[in-house]
Amino acid sequence: MTEELATTIERLAAAAAALEHLATRLTENGEATIGRIVAQVEQRSDSILEQRLAAAEQQIAQRDQRIAELEAAAIEAAAPASRNDAGSRKTSPPQWRTCSASTASRSTDLKPVHWTQRSPVSAWNSASPSKPSSFAPGS
Repeated sequence: MTEELATTIERLAAAAAALEHLATRLTENGEATIGRIVAQVEQRSDSILEQRLAAAEQQIAQRDQRIAELEAAAIEAAAPASRNDAGSRKTSPPQWRTCSASTASRSTDLKPVHWTQRSPVSAWNSASPSKPSSFAPGS
């Protein structure tokens, strides 16, 4: 019986050593597997972030280009007005000259007006000779 007990103990010791070796391998493999999984996740997230960054940079470039186009269009829209102003004539049209000439000829017929007659209310209320005879207050 002692021999049987000794062989059983030896077998149990060998099994324990084999289990320890297996546990060590599983731990190492598990850590390596976890490391590979983490690396893949990081690589995927880096890839996704790089794609998002590239898309954002492309949108920024498109918007910058659109802003440049709008600025150029605004400059073009303002340019014809400034060209017309710069090349426009400095004389007035003939219709204006005729109108101003007729006004100037009438202005010589005007006589100085007293300051009380400049206001329409004071002109009607004062005893001035320019008061219409057909107008009577209160009628």
